Amino acid sequence: MRLNTIYKPSARVTLKRLKTACNKLNDQLNLNNKAYSESGKPLETYQISAAYGGYRLEYWTGSGGACDQTHRTTAKELYLIIISILSGLQANDFK
Repeated sequence: MRLNTIYKPSARVTLKRLKTACNKLNDQLNLNNKAYSESGKPLETYQISAAYGGYRLEYWTGSGGACDQTHRTTAKELYLIIISILSGLQANDFK
């Protein structure tokens, strides 16, 4: 995976770009991109939470619980946080 295919620092960060980066994180960690299975069971995944003009990265445990991974912040800052996590995983050859 090459980060420069999703990281464009001059581009505006939208919810779609955040979700794309979150999907790359899920793919890198072999997690699901969907929050729920077809039968309605929660799945283990990272998701973007958006409320009150801010965004946050959440880890859904798969048993119905969720843990905040970041504080609520701007879209651009959260995007850079996710890219940083992906860079760290790539630097350590995490598979």
